Amino acid sequence: MKQLLFRIFLILFFLLLILNPQTTVSGASAGLLLWFHSIIPSLLPFMILSNLLVALNGISLFTNLFYPLTSRLFGISKNGSYALLAGLVCGYPMGAKACADLLKEQKISKAEAQYLLCFTNNPGPAFLSGYILQTLLKNASPALPYFLSVYGAPLLFACVIHILQIFPKYTKISFFTKKEGGKPITPPFSPYVSSQELDFKLFDHAIMNGFETVTKLGGYIILFSILSAFIINLEFLDLKLKTLLLAITEITTGSQFISTASLYNATLKNAMLCACISFGGLSGIFQTKSVISDTSLNLLFYIGSKFFISLLSALLYLCFSTLIF
Repeated sequence: MKQLLFRIFLILFFLLLILNPQTTVSGASAGLLLWFHSIIPSLLPFMILSNLLVALNGISLFTNLFYPLTSRLFGISKNGSYALLAGLVCGYPMGAKACADLLKEQKISKAEAQYLLCFTNNPGPAFLSGYILQTLLKNASPALPYFLSVYGAPLLFACVIHILQIFPKYTKISFFTKKEGGKPITPPFSPYVSSQELDFKLFDHAIMNGFETVTKLGGYIILFSILSAFIINLEFLDLKLKTLLLAITEITTGSQFISTASLYNATLKNAMLCACISFGGLSGIFQTKSVISDTSLNLLFYIGSKFFISLLSALLYLCFSTLIF
């Protein structure tokens, strides 16, 4: 039944593209330019280096520094702290890719990879400061509440999950054992895999894997940019509903539409932007699916977590904007 509905949707979408060539071309052009000017320069170098670091076990250089803090706050291993760092610094979908790479290299367990996937996939600082704050908002809004909200939300979400141990109640995967003597016991994670010897074939594999991944991302960005262009041209839709649909569909188009909407005051508009950025849109979900497709990680856990994190991000912005300013 699901396959039949999906086939019908694809046929209707294909007909829509044929009947509206101007909208199709404009949406595809916007997606292609975004991919070429932003995604490739900002993500491809990190993807190649990340592949090499994981293969050569170079992640220990990062994890030794952050592990004492991340293990206490989030209950993750040394290797897992690298996925958290990659997701915070590099942006979508590097957090998910790091989780998948570490799992395939047997450097973390499936349980930890599933847990990490829920909060390590986040927008990059370059996207937040460059595209959102400078390009869209013209530096009219203070940056600090944005950064505290967008990055504080996933970290707070993970910290609460770890402390209260509420995640196992909603999944069949147990990340934490029962308490013994009043103290929670975390299960042992998979040990380090012995590092490979330096081989230039590793560079070839890292580069090709990086290009393959970034090309997949480009395809998803173009398709969802076309879909966003059609949503914008639907004149019968209420402006609030159109804004919501665009925010759910694609992060860049949704953010741009929210920033120019005249329905909300500045504080509420910024809170909605934080929620849109933190969620990442359907395009971000499909990009995440593409980098974890060859693993057994469950995407539904990720989607549910991003929904709660996006709401938490909006609430944090409302709090921080009131307290700080």
